[in-house]
Amino acid sequence: MLFGAVLVVSVIAALLVWISGRSGNTTASAPAANTTPVSAANQIATAIPISTQAIDTTTNKPMAFDGTTVGVTNEGWPYIGSPNAKVTIVEFADYQCPYCGQFVKEVYPQLKSYLTSGKVRLIFRDFPFLGPESNMAAEAGNCALDQGVDKFWQYHDLLFNKQGEENKGSFSKDNLKKFAEQVGLDTKKFSSCLDNGDMSGKVKASLEIGRTAGVSGTPTFFVSGKKIPGFLPADKFLPAVDDALKGG
Repeated sequence: MLFGAVLVVSVIAALLVWISGRSGNTTASAPAANTTPVSAANQIATAIPISTQAIDTTTNKPMAFDGTTVGVTNEGWPYIGSPNAKVTIVEFADYQCPYCGQFVKEVYPQLKSYLTSGKVRLIFRDFPFLGPESNMAAEAGNCALDQGVDKFWQYHDLLFNKQGEENKGSFSKDNLKKFAEQVGLDTKKFSSCLDNGDMSGKVKASLEIGRTAGVSGTPTFFVSGKKIPGFLPADKFLPAVDDALKGG
């Protein structure tokens, strides 16, 4: 009788352990909230409209920078390349991000032929997540854009060439104003824009749109809707562009 009672208790205990294990495994394997990925293409289509205007209203001619067509999307974001390009690249970047600077210095020179050919367009969007100077530099970039998209790209390039240690003064207000003078901006207008925080709402909105699209760091690219997180050297990045041009 004692043996039988022990056997029954053992069986019941084992059964309880098995049930507990099944319950634990079920909970662990269920996807956590907000972790089910939504396709990058769908996110970009809904979060980042890319209709454009590429005509300089003062000359009625296409705007250009460094021999390449430039313009501003209807949502207010600068682009370089033809508005009729087959492939659109949306870049989310932070001016303090060293890998974003590396992209500008190492990959962009090889990407430029794609842009000047009219096959590819690059849209720049702010994702200032590395601290207060990231945010200030993003606002400054948009203050530059307010004076012309060609001026934006000059200022954009200068900022990436002036990178220093994060939040150590490289992109202080005083320095950002000096950079504005270097690229020939109206410094009074620029300073007013920056001091009054005229672009703070736009920059915050871009950061939130990036998060909605699944951006968590920089640089992050969407090549015809396909998400490419992080820096890739030219020999890795350009094949992704080629694939998009082929319709892949």
